[in-house]
Amino acid sequence: GAGAIIVLGGDGTNRLVARACDAVPLVPLSTGTNNVFPAVREATIAGLAAGLVATGQVSAEEATVRNKVLRVALNGTVRDLALVDLCTSNELWTGAKALWRTEGLDQLFVAFAESDAIGLSSVAGLTHPVSRQAAHGLRVDLAPIAAAETVLSVPLAPGIMTDIGVAAVHELHPGEAQPVRIAHGVIALDGEREIEFSNNDAVSVQLDLQGPYTVEIGRVMALAAERGLLRKEPGSAAAVAAKK
Repeated sequence: GAGAIIVLGGDGTNRLVARACDAVPLVPLSTGTNNVFPAVREATIAGLAAGLVATGQVSAEEATVRNKVLRVALNGTVRDLALVDLCTSNELWTGAKALWRTEGLDQLFVAFAESDAIGLSSVAGLTHPVSRQAAHGLRVDLAPIAAAETVLSVPLAPGIMTDIGVAAVHELHPGEAQPVRIAHGVIALDGEREIEFSNNDAVSVQLDLQGPYTVEIGRVMALAAERGLLRKEPGSAAAVAAKK
């Protein structure tokens, strides 16, 4: 029966909610570090927008947008999703989940990539930006710096700039199941190592345009102003109560 879900957290928290929210729209608000998917918004206005959508005063159809996701399949079965980026590494176990170093990273897949983002998606964002609205994503093949076509200095985490080598960049289109090129390693979803795979596993990544819905806060508040949804007529019971 939920009309909207307000998510306080980063990319990883929003990813967990997106796995289970179905068609209920999200209002993702950024807390913590290394966040790309959630927005930094004033909480009062975000709460107003969420309430207007949840109560049906602004319909979900006109107030929300649908987001892209990356889905990873292991041996033909979809195992998980990423909202922003998915990266393969030749490390053999997940260990501490957060990625803070670029050593061992092999391929980067992004649903979208913004040039002012932080984290792994900044590699794509500083090479070939892709908007959230574009009907494609990217696959970035990484390489040792000595053998790379391009070397970038990227903001991997707050206050941390690191060099990374890029060999090639390819567009990723919906429905294309792309196999990863290393035989064994781990898969990081939105910057956190989550899935281990071995030589006996077939791993593929696919872009899906049918991801979670999110509330467009600015659009909701513009419609609220246009329709007078927060207007109270002088002398009304609501206006008198508010004045008291």
